Amino acid sequence: MKKLLPYFINEPAIGAPRHWLRTVFLSHACVFAITAAASDKPIVQDGIDVSEDSLHALEVQAQGVPYGSSFESILSLPTVDPDKTISYGPSQLQTLAFYGARATLKANVLLVHGGCWSNHYSREHLTSLATALASEGYAVWLPEYRRVGDLGGGWPGTYDDIRLAITVVHDYIAGPLIAVGHSAGGHLVLLAAQDSSLAVSGVVGLAAITNLVSYGQQNGSCPEMVAALMGGAAEDLLLKYQQASVVPKKLMSPVRLLWGSEDPIVGADQLDGFEAQDIVTITGAGHFDLIHPASEAFGALKLAIDDVLTNENR
Repeated sequence: MKKLLPYFINEPAIGAPRHWLRTVFLSHACVFAITAAASDKPIVQDGIDVSEDSLHALEVQAQGVPYGSSFESILSLPTVDPDKTISYGPSQLQTLAFYGARATLKANVLLVHGGCWSNHYSREHLTSLATALASEGYAVWLPEYRRVGDLGGGWPGTYDDIRLAITVVHDYIAGPLIAVGHSAGGHLVLLAAQDSSLAVSGVVGLAAITNLVSYGQQNGSCPEMVAALMGGAAEDLLLKYQQASVVPKKLMSPVRLLWGSEDPIVGADQLDGFEAQDIVTITGAGHFDLIHPASEAFGALKLAIDDVLTNENR
């Protein structure tokens, strides 16, 4: 497969106006168009040019792989390179990997990785899921973002990156955008669903963390990261924690929450306050089974995406 070169926007000069980003992206859309004109029979999908070479996606079908996937087993799955990598902000971490749909386009999906909000975990472990969704007809936007340990990461910088990524994706697409997030990424996309300034048509949370106050009081390495994200303990920053937690009644778009009954990292308490009809419990599945494209949970994910999309269009 031909590897497409990543594309990065140079950082703005110090003191540049805040509206620089949208102006730069609009001008560089023309660059993409010129590049496509020079290629053989370019395929244009929602304003992004997808070369024919890149359409040979790895096809990962649900094969009923037994539940019990580990983080390492997810990382070992085969992937393909993204069709484009674009910048959505001045930081080198603020990039979007784009995987064009390899079948009739169903929807655009923003796929946000987890990893306890920590920079020890990157989007690499979701590239196999992005590849599989693309093979099913979804155009996938996989952002990297500043996390705890990165300059500008933590609260609210980490969430601000997801907000900015959503805004920039809409410069390239027409129609709805479905946000899907795993674990800490689920927390971020659910926050986006209650943000009136963002156009999010539906959200699917995969083992999503929702309540930072209760989650940060639990045992485990991931709950311990909550204080690092927020800059202190809940008893000292209660209002801040509440503002950074998901409030089900504030959600402004259709939501589906997928949770594995054997998840040792995110418990069922994180589903409290959500409507029963919006919760899908996958019996026997663990935390990482929900992002394994060859497990039966992958079918549940596709159904959830289609479901929130259908509800959004009603």
